[in-house]
Amino acid sequence: MRARAHLHTHTHIQVLGRVGLLFATTKPSVKDRMKRICDITMAISNGHSILGELDLSAAERTEVKSRIDIEEWGSSFVKKQCVRAVLMRINAVEMATESETRLDGMGGTFHIEHILPDKPDPSSRWCSEWNEDDRTRWKHRLGNLCLLNGKTNVVLKNFGWSEKRSGYKKMPFPLTRKLTEFDKWTASEVKQHHKHLLQAVARVFGL
Repeated sequence: MRARAHLHTHTHIQVLGRVGLLFATTKPSVKDRMKRICDITMAISNGHSILGELDLSAAERTEVKSRIDIEEWGSSFVKKQCVRAVLMRINAVEMATESETRLDGMGGTFHIEHILPDKPDPSSRWCSEWNEDDRTRWKHRLGNLCLLNGKTNVVLKNFGWSEKRSGYKKMPFPLTRKLTEFDKWTASEVKQHHKHLLQAVARVFGL
């Protein structure tokens, strides 16, 4: 009975996570959001499954994955809060797999870091190694964002890749530490990491 209840709860969490991504990426009307929330709440209250009609359709899943890919998540406070939640969820799953400390047991504040800085110093290597078109295209996308604790984010904000890489090695977040596998951080590395993160989102949220 406990195993069945746990599976039921896990299923609900998965569906609610997908619905949250749908709301964050496609921005449906208030009326549509409220109807879906009410229908889901009623189904759970009555002990019914929320898979099927209340879950995302195939078309909605495709749309969510497309929006996550192209969205500029680092361009506003609200969007950064959304992607922060997504990255925290993926990191938590990775940490559970590796039997590491849970994120909610660490304390402190977690922030979204632009790996390629949002506004790099014109004299820095960021500007000499990146052309303006690539900087504009990638600076706010998922592949150029990672999770840091608040103090580290302030310290590393506009540093070069070698300094950032050293700081990332000390982070408790698996996705952030994975960045240290790269010897440099150019458009090519961002694209690789972006693809990895899109696959992680699809896996963790069941898209």
